[in-house]
Amino acid sequence: MTWDDTYYHNFAPKTTPPSITDNAMKLSLSYRKTMAALSFALLNLGGTVYAADAEHTRPNILFIIVDDQSPYDLKIYNPESTLQTPNIDRLATEGMVFDAAHHMGAWTGGVCTPSRHMVMSGRTVWHIPNKPGRMNNPHITNPKLVPPDLAQSTMPAVFNRAGYDTMRTCKRGNSYEAANELFTVRHDATKRGGTDETGSAWHAERVLEHLADRETAKDADPFLIYFGFSHPHDTRDGKPELLAKYGAVNHKDKNALPPADPKQPAVPVNYLPVHPFDNTHMTVRDEVNVSGVWDKRDERTIRNELGREFACNENIDIQIGRVLQKLEAMGELDNTYIFYTADHGMAIGRHGLQGKQNLYDHTWRVPFIAKGPGIKPGSRVKGNIYLLDVLATLCELAHIEAPRTSEGISMKPVLEGRQESVRDVLYGVYCGGAKPGYKMGDYYGMGMMPAGSGTVGFLWQIRAEKNLMHGVNDVTLTYQAGRGESWEHLPGRPDFISHADPSFGKGTIYTSSCPVTVGDEQWLYFTAYTRTHGWYLHSDKEIAAKRMQTVIDEGISRIGIARWPKWRLFGFRSDTKGSLTLTLDGIKEPSRLLLNYECEQGGSVRISLEDVPGRTEENSIPLTGSSFDAAATWSDGDVLAPRPEGQSVKVTLHMDRASVYAYQILPAG
Repeated sequence: MTWDDTYYHNFAPKTTPPSITDNAMKLSLSYRKTMAALSFALLNLGGTVYAADAEHTRPNILFIIVDDQSPYDLKIYNPESTLQTPNIDRLATEGMVFDAAHHMGAWTGGVCTPSRHMVMSGRTVWHIPNKPGRMNNPHITNPKLVPPDLAQSTMPAVFNRAGYDTMRTCKRGNSYEAANELFTVRHDATKRGGTDETGSAWHAERVLEHLADRETAKDADPFLIYFGFSHPHDTRDGKPELLAKYGAVNHKDKNALPPADPKQPAVPVNYLPVHPFDNTHMTVRDEVNVSGVWDKRDERTIRNELGREFACNENIDIQIGRVLQKLEAMGELDNTYIFYTADHGMAIGRHGLQGKQNLYDHTWRVPFIAKGPGIKPGSRVKGNIYLLDVLATLCELAHIEAPRTSEGISMKPVLEGRQESVRDVLYGVYCGGAKPGYKMGDYYGMGMMPAGSGTVGFLWQIRAEKNLMHGVNDVTLTYQAGRGESWEHLPGRPDFISHADPSFGKGTIYTSSCPVTVGDEQWLYFTAYTRTHGWYLHSDKEIAAKRMQTVIDEGISRIGIARWPKWRLFGFRSDTKGSLTLTLDGIKEPSRLLLNYECEQGGSVRISLEDVPGRTEENSIPLTGSSFDAAATWSDGDVLAPRPEGQSVKVTLHMDRASVYAYQILPAG
């Protein structure tokens, strides 16, 4: 069996494109080896060892990363997909598929930037730098959290010191430039066109040239190849033959709809013509200015854009097949670990969104496949990994000591079949959206509060310095208006949405902070530098610089804490089958339980009540698909009987491949 490159042989130009050295580091092989050895020796003199285990044959590593690809594009995650990727499918057949791989999130609309920093450094989202001159991460000026010399502990630096030949090709921009420039061979360029020279084949050619150079030089050193693509990130200009296959066109007319074509992919199961609420980042570029889509969300536009996406995805698959075939011909494949992933997912019509600035499953999750020595073919695991776990994993597989700065967890025990998951809980954040006004901080958490018309559980948003709504609640929110000033207790609850509001249940489901358990309570601390509130903004650059320096010198300028009963923390996801039991009180009259949930293909949510006749899991009508306010229903109705004063009821959510974001208990009728 050979890797599938049939398409390339049928449609590739008859002449090989000229070798392109633009943006490449032109280092001779001997010079690269000398410098790697010298760095390795100097580091050992310093006492830190990044040495390979002499008893092991050091493996090669091919790390493949694509730009903006939802796992649901691929058949291995979505059997209904019409996308054809025989080489990726074969990697899955001969390797391990991860069902719960994620990036940790972003503090900017350019989600690629923090994601790729995390891949390179193995550090969490709050502990990485931004592009030079950017200050989105509030910890960017804290050297204890963001080491200033972090680049020297990133993937290329570590593997260079360990004697690996490191090579990289990928897009330019929205990445970790200080790390990227450390690859001993580098060919970066943004290639999103519809030809071999302007599209994904360009990246493959750079890898094939590098492998050919190794053959010519009889290079026996192990290699680390970072094989990145610029697609399927927009502009999604596909090759004409593949566009035709998926019924799509490279649509350029903003004032007209693209042609309909039955060969286009169907709209996703969670397609919406409009997102049902303002997520504070509805005007980001990805939502309003992607060529071919712009602000349109009609089915013709979305189906055409998905066709373009699929054309780009299949072309990527073809190029991967060419490289794998070359490795096989060289006899290198059996000793090579191959990883396939994306920097993050993508919407393209799902939930009425277009971009990546959200934490819906289709965007927070990433595809992730691993193949190599010791990995059971055809295996599948939950994993619960972050992309930031990659560096620790590669180091352990290569018998290299991971850098002390790495915060990732090696997934080697999972790859070897000794564990199902790396961690039990996953945390995600997106806070790159608009901040409504100066002296305003947006902080997120998950909670539940009683209201006059019932009890509401939802993901809430604290907005400091806003006139919070008054009402009955059990969240204590204290806020320090400025450094050194007294604490104030703020009444009301943040951004509470009552059921009477048409946007009920459609609230802030994008990001959550990390509360900590203190006794019988959950505490959520939130902090912000003054610049987060806009105080540093000033037309006079000198004044702005002085204000920023004050922030750096004085540190945190605002701090707050929210507290609520421990059992009321809410927000749950089940990748396979799982359950969550809630203890609810205050049901004094016949009521209904409404859920804001989302199920994957074939997933469901069933509901049971403890010691309540007829309210069993077996009698529950399964909730499927997705809804913002679906009622829990049993074979004889949907009413919850009132409870005597002081008595609670235990409600169990039986979840299979489902996420529950929020719930509400309302009087029946």
